[in-house]
Amino acid sequence: MHRKIMIVDRQAMIMGGLNVGNKYSHMYTNGVGEWRDTDVFVRGPVVNQAQKTFVTDWNEQVGRQALSYRPHTFDNVTGDGRSMIVDHKPLRDDNIHLLTMKAFYGATTSIDIENAYFVLDMAMERALTDALKRGVHVRILSNSKESIDEPVITVPILQSLGRLKELGAKIYTKRLYGGSTTVHSKF
Repeated sequence: MHRKIMIVDRQAMIMGGLNVGNKYSHMYTNGVGEWRDTDVFVRGPVVNQAQKTFVTDWNEQVGRQALSYRPHTFDNVTGDGRSMIVDHKPLRDDNIHLLTMKAFYGATTSIDIENAYFVLDMAMERALTDALKRGVHVRILSNSKESIDEPVITVPILQSLGRLKELGAKIYTKRLYGGSTTVHSKF
């Protein structure tokens, strides 16, 4: 499991890439520095989806007391923003991949990606290539050779980024400065 989500009072949540622990924050004192993450604070009905996912995951664990899903009733929801939780279970579904492809093919203006381990498969590369050909502005921020925390995937990341740069995508890689070390976001 690789989820990072916190739900408070069934009404609000923080979700994103941040791991819980001093190692990933400004509190880490070994001189390595801080990880770069992007998280989002959310209120509203989408929190019910996250809660349902948490309850399902909890109840799948052997020996755990069963939790009940208790959706919160959100009165007076304002704004026109839309949110949804995309639940993905490896080896069981392709939800994230399918949603990503749909977003790439539906983009009309821009695609901005911040991802620690940006490695393209053939379908995603085709979708981003097609988006660039349609005039969609594509910007990607990922790790550099110096900032990656998993050196084994340095070459695949840089090759993927290089191919898109040749096609006109704007590519940015993490610079080391101060105590900041690695991009960890999935955004």
